[in-house]
Amino acid sequence: MKTLPIYRLGLAEYRFEHIERFLRNGLEMESYSMERSKDRVVLKSFSRELDINETEGNIWSGDQAELWNPACRPKLLDDKQVLELADDYIKKLGLLPELDDDKFSIAVNAKGGTFMALLSKEKGERQNVQLDQRVSYNVNFKIKDPDSGSFIKVPICDGFGKFGLTFGDQGKLIGYNGRWKALSKGDFQAAFIPRQEADKQFRALTKNIRIADYSAELAYKQFTDPSGRQFLYPVWAYRATGVSDEEKFPLRIITLPASEFGPEIQENLDQAVRTIPQTTLKWDSINTKRGLFTISPYEAGTSWIGTLGGLSGSKNNAQGFVDELQAIGWNINFNWGNCNAWGSDWKAEDDTWVDAADFVFYTGHADGNKWMLVNPGNCSTNWLDFSQVGSTPQTPGDRWGQQDLEWLIIAACGPLEDDILSAGGGNVLNRWDGAFDGLHLLMGYGAVTFDNEDEGRRVVQYAKEGKTLINAWFRTAQDIQPSGNCEKAPFGPTIWVGAMWAQRSGVTSPTSDHLWGFGSVAPDPTSPNILGCMWTTT
Repeated sequence: MKTLPIYRLGLAEYRFEHIERFLRNGLEMESYSMERSKDRVVLKSFSRELDINETEGNIWSGDQAELWNPACRPKLLDDKQVLELADDYIKKLGLLPELDDDKFSIAVNAKGGTFMALLSKEKGERQNVQLDQRVSYNVNFKIKDPDSGSFIKVPICDGFGKFGLTFGDQGKLIGYNGRWKALSKGDFQAAFIPRQEADKQFRALTKNIRIADYSAELAYKQFTDPSGRQFLYPVWAYRATGVSDEEKFPLRIITLPASEFGPEIQENLDQAVRTIPQTTLKWDSINTKRGLFTISPYEAGTSWIGTLGGLSGSKNNAQGFVDELQAIGWNINFNWGNCNAWGSDWKAEDDTWVDAADFVFYTGHADGNKWMLVNPGNCSTNWLDFSQVGSTPQTPGDRWGQQDLEWLIIAACGPLEDDILSAGGGNVLNRWDGAFDGLHLLMGYGAVTFDNEDEGRRVVQYAKEGKTLINAWFRTAQDIQPSGNCEKAPFGPTIWVGAMWAQRSGVTSPTSDHLWGFGSVAPDPTSPNILGCMWTTT
């Protein structure tokens, strides 16, 4: 019988002497305050922070005065210098786990970092700036291919086994993250599910999409069973191209078990069908934007494409966003999935739905130009295309932010592709200019990403801790997504997370926005004369 190894995860692999050495010699934190919760320890000293999540085995640190700060203009090292510096820190501070060379290898990438583009709408001039440099280290497994019998390198396709150091001005260490847990002795074997069998499941899962082509490779992924035990188990990672209205688009990467051990794929139960028309209320017909019928002044909504598009993670991803906001008293205006995720909520009826909420979360399929929604009644595809928001605000009509919407997350494979990231990405600042009719932030990705259940929950959790929304979103992506996707430009091979904003000269920028009630929020950026976008590698 053909098998693949399953790895049990033990305790988080870090020791106090390593943490203390990192605090003093890495972050230069001589004194600090400590906050402890059930599974986390957070150490703070002025703008510097070290966050240890014992359950996940995740360590994150950053100097929040410099990390992901669009006001910084650092002097950076060249690629060779920054790689040498990173290797020196890795050895000096013991930041990588001790691994068996016969079972593991570590890939290194020194091409990452944070980039920003600014466009003066008055002058039509764009400025590109690099804000920091990032060196990432990724653990790969060495396993025997059940089909060929030869040894192959297999990546981990979530945030586990990923380590990164971020350097700012003249090589100053301004960020670090790593996620690893000790592998318990006595890994075991599970029956192998061959590619042909997994293909059948993939085709059944994506039966509602016209697939132009697809491929799959072996990878590993973390899994927590109902009793709380954690494992790394093998999956087939499917990369596919869909076709809609004769236009191709990349699917979010779908993972299916490659062995008989692991979680079962859960079928999303369809919601009750929405009726037409749903409501005739228009918020611009009354004299107040929010709080008319409810006690809380803050509102949120979600639209998602789940198993309709072959994505088993979307429903829980959106539900996590809803649950975290509802827990602090926010009103949930809508949570529409699959055949209820109507395109009209974002277009003709946006005043009733998307633009009647403060914060909206979408997850499903997208690319640089559009994201997937559906038509009322027949559930046929109805894409939200950049041309439908106009080339400038209020052209052809108001879209988002003229009423209520401040922040929008598109947790998909876009829409923030740009030539600064990879050839063929286009100009994101020109493409999505018309979306900003008072909208503060459009957050998303600049590459193909992996389906998951955690982005919506985690971004709100970090925002509720007082982090800016951009920092909460960037950190969420670094926690959940791997650093690469094996795609070709403009959809890869590096995974980029980004945030686009509009602002007016002399007025506070939305880049410092916090969740309502957890920090400052900039005024609505009406008549903006500056557009900006910032990206960082995951």
